[in-house]
Amino acid sequence: MARASHNLMGIIDTTTNRTIGAVQGLQRVLGVALTPEYPLGFASAGKENVLGVFSLTDNQLAKKIPGGTDPDATFTMKVAPRLRGPCRQEGTLIDPQTEILVATIDLGREPEFCQADPSTGLIYQNLEDTSEVVLIDPRMRAVIRRHKLAPGEGPTGLALDAVNRRLFSTTAIRS
Repeated sequence: MARASHNLMGIIDTTTNRTIGAVQGLQRVLGVALTPEYPLGFASAGKENVLGVFSLTDNQLAKKIPGGTDPDATFTMKVAPRLRGPCRQEGTLIDPQTEILVATIDLGREPEFCQADPSTGLIYQNLEDTSEVVLIDPRMRAVIRRHKLAPGEGPTGLALDAVNRRLFSTTAIRS
């Protein structure tokens, strides 16, 4: 669980609903992604412009990888074994096996939240300031499509119903 306002990344046992630990050493954590197959976790630290790599066995911070400007949401994908942490104007692709930066993708604007499609490997990304969702192909390392969300503005949350092939973006509608 990330808590940006307290520079805290807590570890909660979901069977008992109790805090059992914390990962120390990251400032303004906004997103956390786990890769149990390695076993590693990745956390975006917006104040430091890094993705922290931590061990899932002892919860210790192992290293920090450059994450662009103010990295935010973070997730892992099985289709293309890369981890992505979006930042202010770019998306960052990191290989969790080697723990190195693979590529950055220019998004052109301010990303807010993202979702990965497990069947295609494509990434959907909200751009808050332009009120659109961009479609990113991590293999091509490029934005391949843009969708305007008008009359919605300032999209934040994003959810993907992969089974029914539907994407939900939360926006504000001005009256």
